[in-house]
Amino acid sequence: MTKRVWTVSLLLAGAAVGVSSGLPTYASDPRHQIRPVEHMASDIAPAREIPGTAAMLRTFETGATMTLSTAELIPGHVTTAWWVIINKPMLCEAKPCSAQDVIGRSKIVETQIVYADGVINDSNGKAQFAAYLPQGPVKNGWY
Repeated sequence: MTKRVWTVSLLLAGAAVGVSSGLPTYASDPRHQIRPVEHMASDIAPAREIPGTAAMLRTFETGATMTLSTAELIPGHVTTAWWVIINKPMLCEAKPCSAQDVIGRSKIVETQIVYADGVINDSNGKAQFAAYLPQGPVKNGWY
């Protein structure tokens, strides 16, 4: 079995919200990371943490699990969460890897993106996600 280096980000489609491996970690064990969710940076605004949110990533020999609780989404809309796997993070131009690395340099950093979970945002614009990604080749991924 090929051992994967877990450099994983989570992206929510339908919202400019994400969790990246470059944010502060609140757990001492690197296999158990808890981070705030943030609005992604854009050309007009820097990244901004969303108050009262958290994403947890746990890695094991057999795979990874994630839970994510977020807010400030459009009530009643569908939002999907995606695993963003960077197999060669040491080749990213930015540290941590940037969207340009993930998309614009996907062949170099060996990006893989695969569906994690999807929900309907509640009436207050909040959503919760959970997913498991097994160790090994990513099936049905793209990029």
